[in-house]
Parts: sequence; C-alpha cells; structure tokens
Amino acid sequence: MQSAITQLKQQEEDFMAQSKEWEQKLLDTRRLLEEDTSNYHKQTSRLESLKNIAERYDGYGGSIRKVMAQKEKEPGILGVVSDLIKVEKKYETAIETALGGSIQNIVTSDDETAKRMITYLKQNRFGRATFLPLTSVKGKSQISNPDALREPGVIGLANTLVKHDEKYNGITGQLLGRVVVVDTIDHAIAIAKKYHHSLSMVTLEGESLRPGGSMTGGAFKNSSNLLGRNREIEDLTVQVNETAQKLKNHKMRREEILAAKSLISENMEELKEKLQQQYLLENTARLNVSRARQQKEESEDIWQGLQSESKELDRQIQEMQEELETALKELKLANQREKEIEQENQAYQEKLDEQLYLESSVGKAVSEVQMEEANIRQKHEFAVANMQRVTAEIEKCDIQVQELSVEAAAAKENVWQKKEEIETIKKTILASDETAVSLKSELEKKTAQKEQMQTKQKGFFAKREEISSHMADLDKEIFRLNSQKEKIEETKEQQTNYMWEEYELTPFAAKSLREESLNHPAELKKQITALKEEIKSLGDVNVNAIEEYKEVLGRYEFLKTQHDDLIEAEAALVDIIEDEDILECGIRIVAQPPGKKLQNMILLSGGEKSLTAISLLFAIQNLKPSPFCLLDEIEAALDDSNVSRFAKYLHKLTKNTQFIVITHRRGTMASADRLYGITMQEKGVSTLVSVNLIENDLDK
Repeated sequence: MQSAITQLKQQEEDFMAQSKEWEQKLLDTRRLLEEDTSNYHKQTSRLESLKNIAERYDGYGGSIRKVMAQKEKEPGILGVVSDLIKVEKKYETAIETALGGSIQNIVTSDDETAKRMITYLKQNRFGRATFLPLTSVKGKSQISNPDALREPGVIGLANTLVKHDEKYNGITGQLLGRVVVVDTIDHAIAIAKKYHHSLSMVTLEGESLRPGGSMTGGAFKNSSNLLGRNREIEDLTVQVNETAQKLKNHKMRREEILAAKSLISENMEELKEKLQQQYLLENTARLNVSRARQQKEESEDIWQGLQSESKELDRQIQEMQEELETALKELKLANQREKEIEQENQAYQEKLDEQLYLESSVGKAVSEVQMEEANIRQKHEFAVANMQRVTAEIEKCDIQVQELSVEAAAAKENVWQKKEEIETIKKTILASDETAVSLKSELEKKTAQKEQMQTKQKGFFAKREEISSHMADLDKEIFRLNSQKEKIEETKEQQTNYMWEEYELTPFAAKSLREESLNHPAELKKQITALKEEIKSLGDVNVNAIEEYKEVLGRYEFLKTQHDDLIEAEAALVDIIEDEDILECGIRIVAQPPGKKLQNMILLSGGEKSLTAISLLFAIQNLKPSPFCLLDEIEAALDDSNVSRFAKYLHKLTKNTQFIVITHRRGTMASADRLYGITMQEKGVSTLVSVNLIENDLDK
C-alpha cells in the first residue's frame, strides 16, 4: 500500500511540473491579450471620438456646423472642402496652409442651394459662410509662370497633390490651382526672387509666400487637423481590425492552453482520487483500530457511571421513605386542627349574621332622615333665590327713575336753546334783503366790464391767428432743415462706417493721412482697384476665426480641467497603491446574485451576503486548495435549499481539503462523514459523542 502511494505521489509531481509550464504559457498569453485588449480599447475609443468629432464638425465655425446640420434636408449640400479631398500625410500641412480659411468652404450642387442656405443663415442670425456651387466655380490649374514648376525644390501645384472626385476639379482648381508646393523655405525664397514675387507658394512645413513678397511662417499649430482627420479615421479602422484579429488569435491560443491545462487537471484529479482512495484505505484501517479502542473505553466509562447512579438511587429512595413517614404524621395533626377551626368558624358566622341585621335597620333610619334634610335644604335655597331676584329688580327700577329725571332736565334746556336760534335766524333774513340790493348794482357794473373785455378779446383772436400762421411757416422750415441735417449726418455716418470697415480709419486719422497732391478721382479709383486686386489675390479671409478661437479656447480649458483632475486622481491612486500596510486596505466587493442587479455587497440581504462570502471562499479553495479548513457556522443565514447546495459542494472540495464544520443545520450534518457532539449524561459532566456516517462504506 505504501509503495502505491509513493508511485502516485511521483506522478502527481510530474503533473504539477507540466501544469506550472502551461500556467506560465497561459500567463504570457494573458499578458499579450491584456496588452492588445488595452490597445484595442484605446484605438476604438480614439476612432469613436474622431467619428463623433467628424459628425459634429468640431473645429469648424458655428455657421458651418449650422449649415451642415441641414445636409439631410438639403441634398444639394455636398460637404465642406476638407471632407471632399484626400491628402497624403506628408502634404497635409502644406495643403491646409494653401487652403487657409477656404478649407471650411461649403460645396453645393448649384447656386440655388447656396442661396437658400445664405437666407437660412440670415434669418436665424447664425453668422456667415462661403459657398462654392459646382455650377459656378470653374477654376483651372494655371499660373502666370509655368516654368516655375521645373525649378529645384518644386513638388507641383497644390491641386495635383490631392485626391477627389472628378466633379470637384473646378473647386480644387479655383482654391489650389495657383499655389505651388515647395519642399523647403530656402527653395521657395529663391523661386520668389527669380520670378519677382509673383507666385503663391507653400512649403511642406507650412510656410507661405504670397505675391508681393509677404511671408508667413513659424511654429505651425493645428489643433483641428481637418485634413488629417479622415485619414486618421481610415488608419485607425485598419489598426482596429488588425488588433481585433490579434485578440482573436490570442483568445484561441488561450483556449488551447486552457484545454491542455484542463486535461492535465483532469489527470491530476484522477490521480488525486486514486491517492485519496489509498489514503482512505489507510485511514480506514487506523479508524477501525481507534474506534474499537474508543468503544472499549466508552463502555467502561458507561459501566462505572451506571454503578454510581445505582448507588445514588438507593440513597435517594431511603431518604424519600423517611420523608413519607414524617409527612403522614403531619397530615394527621393537620386533620385534627382542621375540625377545630370549622367549629370556631360556625360560631363566628352566627355573630356576623346578627350584626348584619342590626346594620340594615340602622341604614334605613339614616336614609329617611337624609331625605327630610334634602327637602328642607331645597325649600330654603328657593326662598333665598326669590329674595335675591326681587332685590335686583328694585335696584334696577331706582336706576331707571334717576336716568329719566336727568333726561327731562336736559330736554327743557334744549327747548330754550332752539327758541334763541329761531330769533337769530329772523334777524339774519331782514339783513339779507339790504345785501341783495347792493349785490345787484355790483352785478350790473361787472356785466358792463365783461362786454368791454369781449370786444378787446376779438382783436386778440385775429392777432393770434396771424402769429399762428407765421409759426406754422417757421415750423415747416425747421422740419425741412432738420431733414436735410439728418440726411447729411446719415451720409457722414455711412462714410465713417465705410472708412472703418474698409480701412479701419477714423475721420480724424484719415484727415491726418490726406495728401494734397491726390486731387484726381479717376487716378485714385485706378489705384483703389489695383489695391483691391492685390487684396483679393491674398485669398479668402476666415471671418469665423475669432468665433472658432473662442470655441477652441473653451474646449481647451474644459479639457485642461479634466486633464488636471485626472492627474490629481492618478496621484491619489498612486499614493493609495504605495501604502506600506497592505493588509489595512479596504476591499470593495460587487456581486450579482441570480435575478438581481450588480451592486455592492453591503446592499445585499443576510442570505445573499453569506452566499457571496461562501462563493468567494470556494473560489479561493478552487484556485489554491489548503490541506485543512475550519468553518464556523458560515451557512447559518441560508435557507434549507441553499444549505443542501452548500453541503454538496463542500463535499466535492474534500478531494483536496479536510473540513471541520461547526454547524446547527440539519442539511450540513447529513452530508458530513463524521459527527462530533457534546452531551451531559451526568449532571455537570460533559461527554464527547461521535457518529461515523461512513461506517457502511468502510465495512464494504
């Protein structure tokens, strides 16, 4: 038996070595899988971000985005210039420099579509945009000095370096047909000098040389990268597909390794099962010997206990007999005393009946006296109430008599006052007749004065009409002069606005720049036309640059804030990771029991928490089994069905681990191989009891 166990252990060590080798391969494959998965997520995230940016037209002016939002409603909108052309990466900077603000021009199928979109922008005050109708824009690839294309460093005309549909030849010819692309700024300067600064050129690094000698250059910052956006989307799409294929290959490799590892694990399980059977046979023999010895010791202990109990019972029986005799004597004495007490109670009962009769007769007499007293008291209270009522009425009458006397005296005095007032009124009437005569004469004088004043007023009216007519004439003249003044001021304001919009000059500044020699309007118009042509040759001006700058600045500040937050979070996480006392770090467990959503373990019920903890424990046991494990009522919160499942799964783990379980649950005890309990066969004496549930298997 021992040699078989040794041979099985050697095979187990061989399988363990193979398992470690496959485990290392699995780790390497997982590492590659994680790296490619991380790259895949980064590439996918970047691709989705670029697609979202392209769909939202980020980096374009607000008016451009508003027009492109109408693309589904307006089929005549073909797209912005940057979407309709493709450029190799090495030419992106040069072409974007050559296009300038024209890169955001909107290409339409015809003039009517452009007209409708301009009206749409006007009505909604969305800003301005430049439209390039295919029916109107018919530019060609031509420069004034074709020999310049053969100069050293010249790569070609800008429109020949872009790819697009043939129907956009006129658009690219108009925008790029007169721009020469040169490799370096030194070659560009040499060419410009040779051809007297008559060419428009751009370099691969983004320097720009315009007719007339102007040069633009420096550090090229292009946050929007409008031309490279579509190219980057295509490149990322290819990279994502390649990475996805790598992930697929890694997963297949992982499955193959897992299959090989699983096969080794099965062989190891079979080997462990055989080894376990050998151990079981060995342990069975030992257990049988141990059990026989233990049963013998238990039988001897039980026999000694029975003898002790027999002696104790004999002693208790003797004590009980003595107590019974004593109780019989006390019972006899109690019966005699009971008879004496009954005789005394009968005598006392007769006396009590006599006292109750006397008490009832006295109670009747007392009741009659109380009734008479109540009648007398009621009559007395009625008489007192009548006397109080009469007294109150007498006092009320006395008060009324006094009030009537006072009112009578006041009435007499009032009569005398009224008589005196009547005499006074009579005297006043006599005096008013004399006053009426004087007032009448005064009225006649005032009437005469009124007629004289009316005569004078008629003259005033005529004079007033004459003055009013003159004032009306003056008002008309003032109105005419004010209108003329307003027209002059309006013209002046228009001229001032024109000077500012066209030349950014105020009247005062323009007056200081005036040259007395320039007095020929025709000559001045020619000079103005020439200057406008030179300005036009400089290309379109991006009128949305300020608005775009504000949008880009806002987005930059927003992203900068997010970047700072991420840096702070990274620093905090690094601090947490570098904690020296790892065992004091918290662990956050998120679980999803069947039929429940994914949530923190703290939010689960007691049974669900127990199931989660048991699952975690069993997972650890499967990953790295321990030879011995002690469980203390971990299934106490589970219901009966889950207790049975727990016990069955625990029984499976006994292949590698010996479990000692402290429990009160029937299902767990029913699945155990051996039970140990504590009983108290004697008072105050605990005894260990064991039950072997695999006895039948051992007998077989």
